Amino acid sequence: MDCGETLTKRKNFQCSASKNYISCFSFNLYNWLFDCFLNPMKCKLIFFFCLISLFFNGQVNIIGTGADRGKFILNDGGKFIIAAEVEDPSTHPFKFLVFSTLSGTSLNTYVYKGGMPYAINDFIKNKKGNYIALGERYLEGNRESMLLIEMNPALSPVRAKASYENGNEVEPYDILEYGDSYFITGFTKTSQLMSAGVAYITKEKQQMYLTRYDNEFNQISSYIITGFADDVNPVGRQMALANNHLIIAGNIVGAEKSEAVVLSVNLITNQLEWSKRISGTQSLGVTDMIIHDGNIVIQCTTADKITSDHALIMLDEDGNLKKSWLLAEEGIQRSHCLYTNKQGELMLFGASGSNRFESKRAAYLFSTLTGKFRVNLQGDGIQSETGRATATVTGFTCIGYEFSRGKTGIDISLRNYQESTFSSAAATDAKELPVSIQPISLKIENFPVTAGIFKSELFFEDIKYEPYYIWHVE
Repeated sequence: MDCGETLTKRKNFQCSASKNYISCFSFNLYNWLFDCFLNPMKCKLIFFFCLISLFFNGQVNIIGTGADRGKFILNDGGKFIIAAEVEDPSTHPFKFLVFSTLSGTSLNTYVYKGGMPYAINDFIKNKKGNYIALGERYLEGNRESMLLIEMNPALSPVRAKASYENGNEVEPYDILEYGDSYFITGFTKTSQLMSAGVAYITKEKQQMYLTRYDNEFNQISSYIITGFADDVNPVGRQMALANNHLIIAGNIVGAEKSEAVVLSVNLITNQLEWSKRISGTQSLGVTDMIIHDGNIVIQCTTADKITSDHALIMLDEDGNLKKSWLLAEEGIQRSHCLYTNKQGELMLFGASGSNRFESKRAAYLFSTLTGKFRVNLQGDGIQSETGRATATVTGFTCIGYEFSRGKTGIDISLRNYQESTFSSAAATDAKELPVSIQPISLKIENFPVTAGIFKSELFFEDIKYEPYYIWHVE
């Protein structure tokens, strides 16, 4: 798949199978285009070979000249939709959002950019078959502003909306479709007037928020989660649906370490039914969450000053702790995303290495029944990072990026993980993760949409939507 994308947007590209490292192509784009014009059948064969190399537990790298970070991938009826961030060397450090799609031997690649840097935080397909990008714009004063873009299947923009929060920072992390609406969570910083002896000062306070938009990006409601201590910074990171309840998992970031927080909102009554804080001997950084066999499973990275490991925390539907595991190995582990495979086992994706600068892409197959996990490590770059993954017929394909060894730049990388590749890996017993879970008295307070913090408007004038070296292999 990525070989095709490489043809569209790179001067050079390289396609390789991970086991034998079969280098299949590296040439100048212009020569290749001319060659394809003379011999279109050759283009089809090249493209087909790249698909085969990825299918057989392969690797496909997109080699560029700048910093290109693959972050999200969707398997849409056999075609892959890729969302990435591209850092243009000519406008460093501005970041642009790139969305790519591949269908058979036809590839479309577009870039969305504006007068300010963009970053992408979530990417989903909605019930209408369109794609929703949740991003952020970096405004003056190092502030983040929420950005929503809807694209049709051809990746043309349908609508876009950006928030203008009157000086308040709004950072979005997760979007979830519910009926004909979308929930978004993250954190915002509100300004408060506080007494300081004989005078008053303005101080920013970080707040966890929940906001809701209809399917045309009109805001329905917005809420602030209150009740946290004044000396911590709460943030909502992941959401999931469970029996008309919205489960939100996030972090309470303190001066010494981070704790996890989980809360349940009844979507019928819009009331907060329960909220729990989860503490460990180390910091717990929430990275993903799914509903698995009726249970809430939270993926975290544990961290102290030296090491970090993968952790899983399983709660029942009322937020009571059922089990917690530590998937510990030597070195530094970073968790990124969590899925369930066809056999009902958990698939974790992240990175593993002796240090943060020498890491490989890591996939973990874990059974909650046996408490054992198997690891598949891939990568030969200086540093490899994992984005999201998507299910395929035989396993998962994971998007990510790698710092190229001996080369400049960061390259988008796709890796395929078949279920059979884990059978040869040794099964390791997960350790018990020592955590304590306690109720925390929180409230969900309505924040009027007219108050300005989430004030937003439809806009297109700031977004530049243009082809990114479109190429169709006929």
